[in-house]
Amino acid sequence: MKVITISEENHGLIGLATSFKAAWRFILENDWFSAHDELWDTYSGEYVCVSDVIGKNAEDITDDELIDWLLKEAGARYDTCFTFSTKEIWGVE
Repeated sequence: MKVITISEENHGLIGLATSFKAAWRFILENDWFSAHDELWDTYSGEYVCVSDVIGKNAEDITDDELIDWLLKEAGARYDTCFTFSTKEIWGVE
């Protein structure tokens, strides 16, 4: 079985998930990140507000919308301070 480890740059390992989507849901539901937060834009070299990048008021962005955006857009350009790693869990006894 494979799991996704979830690490935050200042806190280290903060959780495990069964998929990348589940990892982002863990982060949002445990108040590690929201549409009100800022991201590091590697292209401009500046922090930018998530809601500004998405183009909606933070209050109008649902968790599902934010997760979909993070899965599609955040990786290469925006640094969220979270890293994910796929690990294999062995169950052989």
